[in-house]
Amino acid sequence: MALSWLCSFGSPMMKCKRTLTLSALLGVTLALAVPTRAAAFLPSVSGWFEMSGGSARFIDEYGAFQDNQNYFVGGIDGQEYRNFFVFDLAGVNSPITDATLNLYNPSWETDDDDGFYGDATETFQLTSTTASVGQLAAIYTPNSTSGQAVFDTLGTGMTIGSLVASAADNGRTLSMTFNAAGLTYLNAHLGQRVALGGRLTTLSGTNDQFLFAYTNPNGGSPYLPMTPQVSLTVNQNVIVSAPEGSTMALLAPVLLGIGGMGVLKRRKRAE
Repeated sequence: MALSWLCSFGSPMMKCKRTLTLSALLGVTLALAVPTRAAAFLPSVSGWFEMSGGSARFIDEYGAFQDNQNYFVGGIDGQEYRNFFVFDLAGVNSPITDATLNLYNPSWETDDDDGFYGDATETFQLTSTTASVGQLAAIYTPNSTSGQAVFDTLGTGMTIGSLVASAADNGRTLSMTFNAAGLTYLNAHLGQRVALGGRLTTLSGTNDQFLFAYTNPNGGSPYLPMTPQVSLTVNQNVIVSAPEGSTMALLAPVLLGIGGMGVLKRRKRAE
């Protein structure tokens, strides 16, 4: 029961506040919004699509499925690649107030190859995507029109955030903060899986320009073992109920105010 519905000060219903019993006030349950940091989420699916329609996942020459989740993005040998990430927000049911996507970019010193190559800097843009999780996780071969359609949705939707990278970022984890539109997008997918698509917006000419080469979000690069390379961290407003022991402490100012109003009213009548 909230106090605000009873009456407002100075209204004809002021008398109803003074007739409330103490037991009724003790029965009030107060809901508080307390920001808490949720655990980091690892991607359930990630990968890339190339401009010709092929995807990261493939069936090798032995007929075995290769679950390649490398999140390479950019251009190489005249072919553009765009990446994607899928996160399962099944455990998130309260509003998200801020979010950060953390992406590891390998280096020659620790991983035997650099994740970044290109101009002095390259800009990576993350957006929403209209592709379904099923479409993103499927296998597409080069020249697949269906794969080309998915490729077109990556990095071209509603902008969620962006970052600028350079060779100095090889061997570093790059963090991208979600903008207001990105938070709205995440909150529209609470308790569900959410898909994100990315591309380099600074590609020019046919020279190789890329980021996040030789990656594996679950750890274990092609050469050296690694910790998980991708995570999504969020802050949420979690609604909790105030314990009974603190209810009176929270109500004390209200009770004192109500009592004071009554005293003032009695004095006014006596004048």
